[in-house]
Amino acid sequence: MARYADTQILKNNAIKVETSTSYETLFDMLQKGRFEYFPRSIIEVWQELAHRPQHGLAVEKQLLLYYPTAMYYFVKKDNTQLANQIEKGLTIAIADGSFDRLFYAFNQEFIEKSTLHARNIITLSNPHFPALPALDNPHLWFALKVK
Repeated sequence: MARYADTQILKNNAIKVETSTSYETLFDMLQKGRFEYFPRSIIEVWQELAHRPQHGLAVEKQLLLYYPTAMYYFVKKDNTQLANQIEKGLTIAIADGSFDRLFYAFNQEFIEKSTLHARNIITLSNPHFPALPALDNPHLWFALKVK
């Protein structure tokens, strides 16, 4: 079972989706041929693969499903001071380059291992992703360099 949002995005793009009540069961279902593939992000797939050698799974090497999505910080609704501090800190980190250094320190290995630049990209729409001014700010998005 992909996260609910991912499941909905795939369905909205006319991709047949098999779900399960258990995340772990999906690996068994894939191994047993109940479906052909299990889309994972590059920050998930390598660790999942390493922790489940018994399933004999592999990462597909030619395709990349792409759709806009984001990671968010959540704070209590009434804690606007903390929300503002987080936003200010992220804005400073983006401006001085420390955000990118930190991002790549944690993700460069996944990016390189996934050979994103050599894949055929299948772009999916994400009707659940809000149209925000931030979408037009390239500093807030990972720039996918493709072939």
